[in-house]
Amino acid sequence: MSKSLKEDNKTYVFVNKNNYLLFSEISIILRKIKEDLMEVSIIGKKYSGKTTLFDILTGLETDPFSIDIHEGMCEVPDERIEKLSGIFEPKKKIYAQFKMIDMPGVSKENFYSSNYLNKFKNSDALIYLLRTFENPQTPVDYPINPVAEIEQFEQEAIISELVITENRLEKLEAQMKKRKDKNDELEFKTLTKIKKYLEELVPLRSSGLTDDEKKIVRGFTFLSLKPVLFLLNCDEQEMELQDKIFEKYSLSMDDPNKKIMSICCKIEKEIQKLQDNEKAEYMSMYDLEVPGKNKVLSKTFELLDLICFLTYGKDEVRAWPIKKGLHAKLAAGTIHSDIEKGFIRAEIFAYTDFEKYGTISKLKENNLVRLEGKEYIMKDGDMVNFRFNI
Repeated sequence: MSKSLKEDNKTYVFVNKNNYLLFSEISIILRKIKEDLMEVSIIGKKYSGKTTLFDILTGLETDPFSIDIHEGMCEVPDERIEKLSGIFEPKKKIYAQFKMIDMPGVSKENFYSSNYLNKFKNSDALIYLLRTFENPQTPVDYPINPVAEIEQFEQEAIISELVITENRLEKLEAQMKKRKDKNDELEFKTLTKIKKYLEELVPLRSSGLTDDEKKIVRGFTFLSLKPVLFLLNCDEQEMELQDKIFEKYSLSMDDPNKKIMSICCKIEKEIQKLQDNEKAEYMSMYDLEVPGKNKVLSKTFELLDLICFLTYGKDEVRAWPIKKGLHAKLAAGTIHSDIEKGFIRAEIFAYTDFEKYGTISKLKENNLVRLEGKEYIMKDGDMVNFRFNI
């Protein structure tokens, strides 16, 4: 068992017979940023504006005519981190992050080739940028029709996956005649279910597969199972119309089976060049309350099915991205594996409660600070101190 003592309202953790360390200091010593960040690929046809979007979302400056794959990190805007930093005045503040990958644009003939599709088959989610603007300086070899482009993307993926599924079912059927294996039976049952949806031209992300079924077919990296944000890249005039563009193309932002948004990369690029005191005035011209970049990053984070728990202190205020439904002990492992192994309890209170009462002492007075065990399911906005034995 770990030992601890309290002095000056601070918690110290027993290390050896001669030493106690301040709990927050141990957290800093043990902290290790994991490399297995979620990955999102930006795809789209040639001259759709992908590399411009990549630069906007990552803050990088890359060659728009490069045929290389670009990689960069995205920070998810979070007002909670801003407000907590104003209170705790930490040495640094860290937002939730994920990796963004910019796939090179290709011609319409190569867009659905297996060689191109294989480049982003392992991504956790996709942003498909659809060009809706006209520009004589960058003509395209395909009609500008986002509805048709979305439908073709879905159908090409479904047809390819149906062939793969049918071939695998044939092999499994022959295999199951020779031996009895529980895993084979589960895979056969799942693929049979998948085949039915694909034959009805239903993308697998809309099929209602369970988490266990998704694990069984994870190795197939089915494209239609990946979450996708279809993003319309508009011109300035279309952005002034705001939601009218969706009416123009008979699209809906509220479609339960498709995540669709609009952005004007040209406007967003201009916003990034401006000084802070100039941005608000420029954005008001297009009736933008916040930069489109922020909306895209937040929607992409949501697409990844992630939430954040928050840690706080004088050294650092930080948002830690985790999958929805993760237990407290596993969440502790996102900070460091030793905290997960030595997990004892998690001291937790909600950010909304902290925002309301202003201090941890007032939260305790109102019984809003809890000690939770390893099976506690983390919630978005949980502010956490993990207690552990090292």
